[in-house]
Amino acid sequence: MSPPQGDMGSILKQLHAGQIVSPQASAAMIEMLKLCNDRRMIPRDLKPDIPIAHKIGSSGRIKGDVGLIFLPTGPLVVSAFALASGDGVRGDEAIAEIARLAVEVFSPKSIV
Repeated sequence: MSPPQGDMGSILKQLHAGQIVSPQASAAMIEMLKLCNDRRMIPRDLKPDIPIAHKIGSSGRIKGDVGLIFLPTGPLVVSAFALASGDGVRGDEAIAEIARLAVEVFSPKSIV
């Protein structure tokens, strides 16, 4: 069973702080998460040079993306899950918009 959305944000915060297994293991996990090259959700509206360590997931109409965005102003944790609606709104687009709005608050120059 996967952890609830709030737990994913908490896990990422601990990962960034080096508190998952060990500081070295946490750093290695972040580097692995940076290998995700899917730009449909959290990274969609961000400049390509902004480092992002994230993990995507989907199951039919459910979409999810959780990650650390390394902004010039400091790291930002984003944990978002969405259910596509019947009116044409796509979950991946909703998550991309949430990430864009959050980044815009802390680092507007990081938006494309």
